[in-house]
Amino acid sequence: MTQIDRTALERVIAVINGKGGVLKTTLVANIAGMLAASDFRVLVVDLDPQGNLAEDFGYSDDPRNDEGKALSGALMFGSRPAPIENIRPNLDVLMGGEHLDTAAAGLAAKQAKDPDGSKLALAAILEQLAPSYDVVLLDCPPGDELLQTNAVAAARWALVPVKSDKASRKGLTAVARRLDAVLTINPDLDLLGVVLVDVGTGS
Repeated sequence: MTQIDRTALERVIAVINGKGGVLKTTLVANIAGMLAASDFRVLVVDLDPQGNLAEDFGYSDDPRNDEGKALSGALMFGSRPAPIENIRPNLDVLMGGEHLDTAAAGLAAKQAKDPDGSKLALAAILEQLAPSYDVVLLDCPPGDELLQTNAVAAARWALVPVKSDKASRKGLTAVARRLDAVLTINPDLDLLGVVLVDVGTGS
């Protein structure tokens, strides 16, 4: 079994919900920006193949935007990716994007031979990177099970944004399943909170 030094991951927060459109990326971008502006060293990891964080931080057309290629390679092969530094002062990013679809497929193939290792690929990466930061925020994709599982297997805390509609509440069930699935390999994982981000007029 892959051994992870959990002391290095005490300030890793996964922002997660099983449904899209509940402002996960917006929440990550704003929390990261406020912390960085308060002189905390922040790393954001964009685990979404859509790479929407690029729009929030304004680096879509930056030549350093690799659409998740470095992160994908690290997840599959265990290399150490170099975050893109100073997207904002004090704020670095491991960029996401379309290449993460390849990582998800690679992790799925690995799962049959090494189930725990396939879940701990991100934790192994962050074990090396997290000590350089005060806070690490993980922007989780809405639907990819293995990428979500990697996020909560690496995180000390889960932060769950949710709207008041029925579909969003059902997304909480998916989150609960993800948390339960990693407790044997990440027993210290805990819920940091649930953030109500939108209330409909019919709720």
